[in-house]
Amino acid sequence: IHGDPAGPEPWAALDALLTRSFRHPREVQDLRVAASAIDTGGHRTSQVMAYSAARLARRIWAIKGKGGPGVPAWPRRPPKPQRATTTPLHIVGVDGLKSQLFARLRIEPGEGPGVCHFPADRDVTWFAGLMAERPVRKWTRGVARIEWIVDRGVRNEPLDCRVYAAAALAGLGAAGFSLRDAAMRISSAPLREEVANAAPSPPRPAVIRSRWIHGK
Repeated sequence: IHGDPAGPEPWAALDALLTRSFRHPREVQDLRVAASAIDTGGHRTSQVMAYSAARLARRIWAIKGKGGPGVPAWPRRPPKPQRATTTPLHIVGVDGLKSQLFARLRIEPGEGPGVCHFPADRDVTWFAGLMAERPVRKWTRGVARIEWIVDRGVRNEPLDCRVYAAAALAGLGAAGFSLRDAAMRISSAPLREEVANAAPSPPRPAVIRSRWIHGK
């Protein structure tokens, strides 16, 4: 979505995306966006906070990324609302999420859970943005720490979006949101398809109603 976040047009376009429904490949049910994490950094903090405040019931969360070791992917305790607004600001640990993502990118399809899936329309520029940062070990006063460095001339928005989507997923778990019921419905889809494609049942025999038995 391109545009000035100070105006209403980008936010209206975002609303149109976040309220869409998506057809599952097995056509079990339409899927909707369960949660969203929107970065408050830069010059759009007030717009993000206002947008989130009006949509907290839909789990549209205002977040801020924080680097460094030991920062959890999602706050362990519900954050308090900011002074100037009633909207909570969620601090998410981006370093751990990036490390998790890069570890999963190494998993080959078919090797088990954690493999990454991408839409077919992603181009080379998008994947360059996904891989735009790299961990570098730096020493400060004899203490080693990992710092993620952005490659020069490469935009890292695809990486940010992927990381913040993972943060929103962690937020769903912290909020007690369960995908178990949906997963059960999806996993039972092949069985329903097999039943639907099976040979039709033989017709039930006709019932002859006797006047004597039924008193007619």
